[in-house]
This record gives sequence, C-alpha cells and structure tokens, in this order.
Amino acid sequence: MNSLARLTSTVATALTLAALAGCSGSSGAEGATGPAGPTGPSGHTGATGATGASGATGSAGATGAAGVTGAAGATGATGATGPQGDAGAMGATGPTGPTGATGATGATGATGATGATGASGGSAIFGSGVSGAVNITAATNWNGTPPANGVYEFTTVNVAAGDTLIVGSGTVIRATGTVTIAGTISVTGAAQGGALYYASSIAGTTAPITDWYPAVAAWNGSVAEPSPAIYNNPPVLGGQGGFGAAPGPVSNLYLPGFTGGGGGIDPSLAKGIAWGGGTLVILAAGGITVPAGGAIHGDGTGTASGGGGGGGLVVLASTTSVTNAGTVSAVGAPGGTPGVGGGVAWGAGGGGGGGFVRYIAPVVTVTGTTPVNGGAAGSITGGLGSVTGDVLVGGGAGGASYGGGGAGGGIAGAPPAPTAATAGAPGDVLTDIADPTPFYL
Repeated sequence: MNSLARLTSTVATALTLAALAGCSGSSGAEGATGPAGPTGPSGHTGATGATGASGATGSAGATGAAGVTGAAGATGATGATGPQGDAGAMGATGPTGPTGATGATGATGATGATGATGASGGSAIFGSGVSGAVNITAATNWNGTPPANGVYEFTTVNVAAGDTLIVGSGTVIRATGTVTIAGTISVTGAAQGGALYYASSIAGTTAPITDWYPAVAAWNGSVAEPSPAIYNNPPVLGGQGGFGAAPGPVSNLYLPGFTGGGGGIDPSLAKGIAWGGGTLVILAAGGITVPAGGAIHGDGTGTASGGGGGGGLVVLASTTSVTNAGTVSAVGAPGGTPGVGGGVAWGAGGGGGGGFVRYIAPVVTVTGTTPVNGGAAGSITGGLGSVTGDVLVGGGAGGASYGGGGAGGGIAGAPPAPTAATAGAPGDVLTDIADPTPFYL
C-alpha cells in the first residue's frame, strides 16, 4: 500500500471514533504518536498520475541472442556499374563449334591497278629472238649439231648463196625479223623405208613370203604395203602404194609435226633407203625471201630397186610477205628399175607421192618454182634378161604424202618379164593471203 492509501485509512478511522464518543472537549495536548496500526486493506487503484520526467538512460544491457533470419527482402535496384577490373589470364581454347551458315556476300572491293601488259600472242609465234642473228656462210648441219643454245628463235636468218643448211624433220624456225635463203635448206626425212626379206634356201615352193620390215607411215598414217615374193611361179604382183591425204585435213595443216612423207619399200633387202621427205616450218615477223638460186628441199629419197619415198611438207608464214624467186620443193622420189641378182628377180618400184607446200602472208609473190609432183614409176625398158634364180619378187611400193604412192610393178610371163609400176600422185601448193598470226594462236 502506498502512502496516500495509508493516510486515507487513518482519517477514516479517526472520524469513526469521534462519532462514538460524542462531542469532544477542548483538545488536550497532543499525545505521543502511538504505534502504527496494522496495514489496512488496499484501496481501489487511483487514476494514473501524470507521467513523470524520464530518468537518465541506464547502461546498455548485454546483447541478446540473434533472432531467426527473416525472409529475404525484395531485390533492390541495380547499382551503378563499377570501374572495369584488370583483364584476367586467357583461358584454354574451347573446342571448335559447328560451322555457321554462310554469310551474305560482301560488297565488291575497289578495282585494283591495271597490271603490266603481257607479251602479245605474236611474240610467242615468232619467237623471242634469244638466239640472235644467224648467218650460214658454210655447210652446216643442225640435224647433228643444233644451234649453241638449242633454241631456234632468232632475230634474223640468212643462208648465204652457195652454202647448205641441213635441218631435221620437224624443225620450226622462228624469227622476229627477216629470213633470207639465198643458199639451200635441205630437210632430212623422218619416215624410214621398208624392205622385204626372203630365204632362197626354200627354193621350189610356191608359198608367198611375208617376212618383211615395214616402212614408216606418212604424216597422215598411210603405209606403203610390201611386195609379195614367190618361188618360180609367175605371175607376182607389186606392192600397194600408200594412200594420199584428203584435201580437208591439209587445209588446216599449219604445224605438221615430225613426220612428212612415208617411206617406200625396197624388195632387194635394202632396208631404210627410201626415206619420206621431212617437214619444215618457218615463221617470221619480217619478210621471208627465197631469191633466184636459193632453194628449200623437203623431198623424198629413192632407191635403185624399190619404191620412192613420199614428198615432205614445207610451210612459210610471215606477217609481212613471202617471196619465192627460187625453188621450194616437196617432191616424191622416183621408183627403182627392175633387176636380177643373186638368184632373185624383182619388179619396178612405184613412185613416191607428192608433198605439200604452204605460203601464208598478206603478200605472197612466187616467180620461181614450187614442185610437189609425185615420183616417176621405175622404168621397165629392156626387160629382166636372164633369170637364173627361183625367187621372183614384186616391185616395191611408193610412200605416200599429200599424193598417194605408186604401186610396184609385177613379174609375169615365160620367160618372166616385168610389168609396169605406177607413178606417185601429185601433191599440192596452198596459198593463204592473210596474216598468219590467228592460225597459230
């Protein structure tokens, strides 16, 4: 019980006692304070008094145990980007990913500067002139000893009058300037002649003999056929000449290659004598001139007893002019005559076919000759005379070229006598009034 409650209880008790005693007299002196009575029951709680002034803040108590972590709050707004840190070390290369789709074609870049102009096609046709000027003033054989560097590309070519230059079949001479042939160019053959071989030790039989070496074909693939041989049983026929070329293939012939006329056949064991004529091409940016007395020969060669070789092929081409006041020939060789010797009788040889010559230039002047005739047939005048052996051999066939080779003659009758062979067919000369450059590009 607080002080106010105790005071209120004391006053109430005093009033009660006064009523019981009646009117009191004058007050005596205050007696001594008696002992405190027992505490009365608590009175009703009075109304809350006004809040007193706050006392001084006491010292902080000990920190209590941490409470349970509350639920995460909502994510706050992204803060400002901090400064970039230092680059870390490069990690290991990962595996290559699949190839992506092809991207769109980019824009065309700017055109580059124009390159230097290349050499013209004509330069390749007429050579570089690397071998310089060549002057033939003595007998010279390029077939055995070619020019020092082996390159037939000259600035100018001159064969002096009275001198001969021998070249192999398939030669191509190129010149950036002029070519003058006042002397002679002779082209060797490439197609060897063939021969028939027979054995007289089997005399008396009538079986044909076919042991023979074939002649080499002409440039068009045609081959002279061998003549048959029999024993003591006429008649026997001569060999069949090689077939000539059709005009069409020759009209497109500008670089004929290695082989010209075909070889002829010799029935007297003389293999390789009747060679076909070779091929020669001269290409010049300047003029080509064969003056009077000058000559180019691509002729076939013959044999005294067999078929003649076919004529060769010669092409002269210039961007300026071609002049022939001398001779440019590709003739077939004549056939050999019939004969008797060593117990063998043979017929007359057929003539070789005529070859082919071509002039190509804006200006072509020919006041000289261009013979391309076929070779004559071997003569049978006078007969065979006495035949002392058993072997009768037909005449050798002529090799082909542009013109076909002639057939060999046979042997017939009693006593045996030769029958006529045939001449080789003529060749051809073709002139193109044109710049030859497009033909060789």
